Amino acid sequence: MSSTFDFDNPNMAFLGQLPQGLLLKAIHAVFIDEPIWERASALDLVAWLEHHGYAVTNVYVYAGGAEGPCMPRDVYDVEFDARTPAAHWSVVISDTTGEAERFVRTFEFDDGALRKANPLFSFWAFDETAFRRFQAAEKP
Repeated sequence: MSSTFDFDNPNMAFLGQLPQGLLLKAIHAVFIDEPIWERASALDLVAWLEHHGYAVTNVYVYAGGAEGPCMPRDVYDVEFDARTPAAHWSVVISDTTGEAERFVRTFEFDDGALRKANPLFSFWAFDETAFRRFQAAEKP
């Protein structure tokens, strides 16, 4: 387990719950204290998050190359809709992890210089208590 990741990051509270195998597949980039995963491992992570009751709110994409991970010039990310406050938690989990899975599975860089780069992914995900707290804070 890498001590270089921020296990106190409130956007990634799930890190402390991850099985060792998923943590060992995580890549550390010098420009971020969050773990990032190659596509196959990222898909495994999304499945784990769904199975353990976490809703994915954000997916960030980085580029992998011979020199290691780098941050693309353009930001590649997706933020998932917070859903209605009354949505049943199982629906929120299913919807957000489904969207995250599709995004990770199909993502391709559209920048010509990055077309052959290996996309790497990081995630923000929350349990129901944290998700509902953020959802309530976003109300107009």
